[in-house]
Amino acid sequence: MSGALTRSAVQGVTWLGIAHVLGQVLRFGAMIVLARLLLPEDFGVVAMALIVTELVLQTGDLGFSEAIIQRKEVTPSHLSTTFWTGLALGIIFCIVTVAISPFVANFFGDEQVGPILSVSALAFVIAPLRTVHGALLRKRLQFFRFSIGEIGQGVTYVAVAVPLAFAGLGVWSLVLGNLASHLALAILRWILCRWHPSIMFSLKSLKDLWGFGINLTGSRAVHFVTQSLDFLIIGRFLTSAALGFYNLGYRITGFPKNALWMAVARVAFPAFSIVQDENERLRRGFTKSLTYLSLIVIPLFIGLAIIAPELITVVFGQKWSPAILPMQILCIMAAITSISVTVEPLLRSKGRTDIELKFNLVKVALLVPAILIGVKFGILGVAAGISSVAVIIWLTRQIFANRLIGLTMKDYLTALRPAALGSAVMAPTLIAFRYMAANLLTLPDVGLLIGSVLLGAGSYFIALKAARTKALNEMIELFVEVIKPPAKLVMAKMPLVWR
Repeated sequence: MSGALTRSAVQGVTWLGIAHVLGQVLRFGAMIVLARLLLPEDFGVVAMALIVTELVLQTGDLGFSEAIIQRKEVTPSHLSTTFWTGLALGIIFCIVTVAISPFVANFFGDEQVGPILSVSALAFVIAPLRTVHGALLRKRLQFFRFSIGEIGQGVTYVAVAVPLAFAGLGVWSLVLGNLASHLALAILRWILCRWHPSIMFSLKSLKDLWGFGINLTGSRAVHFVTQSLDFLIIGRFLTSAALGFYNLGYRITGFPKNALWMAVARVAFPAFSIVQDENERLRRGFTKSLTYLSLIVIPLFIGLAIIAPELITVVFGQKWSPAILPMQILCIMAAITSISVTVEPLLRSKGRTDIELKFNLVKVALLVPAILIGVKFGILGVAAGISSVAVIIWLTRQIFANRLIGLTMKDYLTALRPAALGSAVMAPTLIAFRYMAANLLTLPDVGLLIGSVLLGAGSYFIALKAARTKALNEMIELFVEVIKPPAKLVMAKMPLVWR
């Protein structure tokens, strides 16, 4: 890659990472406030509707936005055809969803799902208004402008959902907050991209984008099914309150997992692709990224599992205590999927996207019986079922990836050793402290939570320093290098955005 392209790519990852983290922080903060104002049933019934809406939103553009980015030459006809096709599909999906909403409500056994799904379906008409604009910003490597839209979406959700919840709108505060955030993103995309569709449509242009887009849509659909089966089955066989509790535990463990995916996977793919034919360099890059990831992920999710009782009750309220055990079990799945986020970019860099699709299909085949058996034991059984499948998929996929680049399992485990050693010190230290706090001290829950976080982080850091972990120093240096450019550039770039 040229120096200019490399700089653009690095800056792009930085801006996208910042936007994603800010968006996650805003959403997490809103979730805390809303969880105290609303009932678990409210979150559960919205989660039921989201199964349908998210499927359409993730696959409804038929992959045309990614096709625009992938094509070397894109004509005005390609862009306008994509825009009008997306809008037409959005209107059709909206009408169909409204029509089937009573049947969806009947499937879940909750009449509230119908009207919530019908109103939420308006997002299908709003989303296509911004699809081409977002693709163009990414194609032009204008990631700063792209990131502003992401941040604006998060701010709008908080600004709408929280006041409406305080006003007593209940579940509708979540629905309208989501719709408002979609509308805000569309408006910002139009302002920041400055592209406007023309009144034109070409079947030839549609066919040009169809091949790439439809394959990607199939892969997205399979991936979405693997991510939503647990919600679908809980919503069908248990209650909306049970789904609300499960949803909270899933989202708490999902915040750091999603942030790592944004920060690591998007940069790993181009980096691995550059050296795709040099297995020795691939092995070094893969094991180093694994070491860095594990230094964050392993102690994070072990710590989350240990402090879950106080985290849930202090931050979200006592009424959410049934979410504690599911969250602790889901920490297993979150840790495993987080340390393996570079496997998919590795497979893609070697041109083996077929393997990823096959593993997703196998995952679906394993998840269905695991969740159906698990649901008989409630949300704990479902959490245990999907975590068990995650372990199986992680191990088998990793063995295949290792063979692809000539990496031994011994080298793989060696890359995990620093995090494992530090966590082996942190976990018993935390458990001993909590035992003493329960039997000898009279700490309130908030004091126990703060003390556990500080002691856990401190003991882990001291253990790594005592072991003279080289990777820790490398990570600190890398963090400093990454964080400096945004701090300097943000003030310089902000006035240019609106020109």
